[in-house]
This record gives sequence, structure tokens and C-alpha cells, in this order.
Amino acid sequence: MINDLIKASYDEVLYRSNSYNMTCIDRLYELAKMHGLSPRNPDNARVLEIGCASGGNIMGQAINHPNSHFIGIDLSDEQVKIGKEAICSIGIKNIELITMDICDLISIYKDKLSFDYIIVHGVYSWVPNEVRAAILESSRELLDDDGVALISYNTYPGWKINEITRDFMRFSAVNSDKQDKLQAALNALKFEKAAYASTKISPEQTYQILTRELKLDTINQIEETKDKAYLYHEYLEIFNQPFYLSDFVADLEDFSLCYIADMQFHFSYDEFVNQSVKEYAKLAYPDRISKDQMFDFLNSTKFRSSLITKKQNEQKLVFDDDSILKNISDFHLVLTSQAPQLADRAKGLSLEPFAKTLVESYPGSISVKDALNLVAPSELIRHIYDIIAVTNSLIVSHKSICDIYYKPGISKLKEEYIAYIGYFINTNSEALSCATPMNFILGLNNIEMEILLMFDGKNSLKDITKFLSSKFKKLKLVPTIEKDGITKTLKESKEQEQYFKDAVEALAKYARTNYLLENIL
Repeated sequence: MINDLIKASYDEVLYRSNSYNMTCIDRLYELAKMHGLSPRNPDNARVLEIGCASGGNIMGQAINHPNSHFIGIDLSDEQVKIGKEAICSIGIKNIELITMDICDLISIYKDKLSFDYIIVHGVYSWVPNEVRAAILESSRELLDDDGVALISYNTYPGWKINEITRDFMRFSAVNSDKQDKLQAALNALKFEKAAYASTKISPEQTYQILTRELKLDTINQIEETKDKAYLYHEYLEIFNQPFYLSDFVADLEDFSLCYIADMQFHFSYDEFVNQSVKEYAKLAYPDRISKDQMFDFLNSTKFRSSLITKKQNEQKLVFDDDSILKNISDFHLVLTSQAPQLADRAKGLSLEPFAKTLVESYPGSISVKDALNLVAPSELIRHIYDIIAVTNSLIVSHKSICDIYYKPGISKLKEEYIAYIGYFINTNSEALSCATPMNFILGLNNIEMEILLMFDGKNSLKDITKFLSSKFKKLKLVPTIEKDGITKTLKESKEQEQYFKDAVEALAKYARTNYLLENIL
């Protein structure tokens, strides 16, 4: 009965099926390897995504891992149907989307098929207890012995303040028809902001002042969110149960599973510069779970993406810097964004040569072996974690990543991306997003994607610029630019020529920095 309500909700309000870098099987492989496990190489793996929606998170991964096989399941017939149509149109052969109840997974696949990677993103907090139990049981029964699973979920204590807003939104929309619920909830938030602005608080009422500021911050984030389906399912859905990390780990133990690490966070006692504070933390929170839970309290963490494995693998796990360095000795390091602040913050520090080389190599990678020529071995892992914290863009990659510029006759758009991008140009899909090779969202509009297809190794940038100019004329569009919050229409021919030239050069850079290009063999 409850599952029927969830199914109906997701059929009626389609959740945009996006791609997420942290759920990419390459990232899962790398983090598992760092900590001492031996998962199957992502280039030849069996992958299951639970709660795949329309498959947007694994479609690009299937394209980029043609020798791996992907299965996505979801309760929503409508979302699976959209994904199947896209897969057929694009011509992807190594992916299946299936309408299925999570609770049926074991009866269908146990003793028939195991998986090297299981992805459960944006599901665990949003389903009832029996479905959460089915997720953990499926992870235990269907993972290969060396396999790993990623489970993401909202977390306490950070989500406690969001719960106040969620409860008020649900309360305010309780009598509205389904199609009007979100607008009623958003209207309630507008009212809340106006109510705060029209009532005075005494400076002595510090509790009300602080809670208002926190709630207003949450409201502002909601109002800035363009994805209305996300808002509906996050704030109005039947279930949204956050967890403390320690409680999540305890649940894993009940199902003979164990926690490896978080895909995004790494906390260290060394973050405390005061020695007495550091020593107290070590004594009061001596193991890695209590340490991470302590940091969640200090940081008010709202969301986690936990990598897990079977309990039998726990004894293989390593967390000391020396062991991690040994495990990634053949890996590579790459920034996924330019991170100009990194070089500035590293000036005068021991990591300056390392940081400078990373920035100069972007978007290409440097090997861990080369990094060890720039920084002491005893400091490299700490510096990697520091740079991740500062930039949120450093990836420890199991593959060398090349910096490829677009040059006719030398490089071109990756062959496998032609049909993939073409699908989004032709359908203008609202249910799916296109993914980059790193499994980030391809942030281009239809015209930009159409222009991107012209990077075919034959057209020069000048040719592409002419095409873009003619495209605007054909559509009777006039280019505009934003400056100081003011929109300026470019009417002069020289201004327009420069605009089109800059736009094509920016797109060439986008293709380069998102690894969409390949050398012509």
C-alpha cells in the first residue's frame, strides 16, 4: 500500500534523472582501492542502480564503459519508460532499465547474478523501514565478494533545521490538491519571510533571532532551487528520514555489512590546531566512526554518500596514510575545475609546488609518482585531503587523463557522444540530463549542444563560428550579454562577430575541460 503511494507520486511528479560524479563507478573503485579493497575494474563490471528513475545517472556511465553491464530498477513505470525510449534512440546496448519493487530484488537475482557495484543514490532516506531493510539485504546478498555499494542519505544533525521547514510546508499544503501542493508550500514560505520582516524581536531574544536566521537561510535555498520536482520530493514526499552516521553504521552491522568511507568527506584530528583540543578529541572519540560522527555534530552535516561492503572485508580495510599512498601509487591526480584559489592559498606552504603543478596541468592529470617529486611522501595524502576540502574538485583517478585541445585533423568530439548528445537536441527532455565522461551534468542548452556536434575534426573554429552566426539569423535571434546586472543587445555587426567568436572559443574550452574530445587515430 505504501509502495503504491510512492509509485503514484513519482509517476505523477517526474524526478529529473541527473548524473552525479560521486556515484560514478570509477570513483567507487578508486575509494575502495585507496582503503585496501580489490573491486573489479570499472571497465569490465556488473552494475546495479536501485532507484534509477529514467537512468540518467547510469546512461552516460554505460556509454563510457562499453564492456560493463548496467541494470537500473525503479518503481515508477513512467520514468522507466522514458529511460527505455532514450536508450533505444541513442543505441546503448549494455544497459537495461526495469520496473521493479526493491523488495523483489533478492527473489529475482539471488544465486543468478551478482554485482560489482551497487548504486543507491537519493533513495534510502525517502522510503519506509521495510524498503531500507531490503536495500541493505540486497547489498549483502547481491554484491560480489569484493563488491562495494554506495548509499546516500540525508543526515542529522544538519537536517534537523530543514525538518522544521519541511514540516511547515507539509502542514501548509495538507488541504491542497496534488497539483497545487508545491505552490501552496512555497506560498507558505513567502508568508514566513514576510511575517519575520513585519514583526520585531527584542535583541535579548537571541534564540528566536538565531532560529529565524537559520530558517531564512533554508527558505532562500529552496526559493533559489529551479528543479521543482526535487523540491516536491524532498519537502513534500511521504518519507524523508535523515540518519546519524552512527545509526546508519549500526544498521549496516545488522545486515553483515560494513562502512568504508564517505565519497565526499574526510575528517582528521589534525583539523584542530590547538593541541589540547586535538588530544581531547582523540580520547573522547577514539575510533573512526565516533570521530566522523563528532565532526558531523560540529559541522552540522546534512547529507552523506557512504561507500560500504560486506562485513567479511572489514579486516582488509586500511586508513593510515602510508597504506593509502601504497594503494594509489599507480594512480593519478586531476582537478575537475580550474580552482584558482588553490595556488593563492598554497603560496609559501610546503604544498605550493604540488598545488602549482596541479593547477598548471588542469584539465590534465599528474601521476602520484610525479607528485612525490613535489611533496614529501609523509605529507602527500594529507595534502590531497586538504586540496579536496579547499577546492571540492580534486579526483584521485585510476586512469591518466589527457588535456586534449580541439584541432581539426587532430582531435574531435568523442564518437560515442554524437548519438547521445543528438538525443537531447531532438527531444529537449525534461526528465533526463546528459552526462559528461566524468558523470557531471552536461550544462549546455540545445543550441550549444548542436554547435558541439560540429567539433567533428573537420570543421575549423572559424567554420563553426560562421555556422553559429547563421543559426542566429535563421532563428531571428539577436545576441545579448549581461553586464553589471544589465542586459545589452548587440546590434553592431562587429559586436556580434566578437560574440560568436567568443562563444565558440568558450565551447571549445568547455569540451576540453569536460573531457569530451578524443584524438583522431
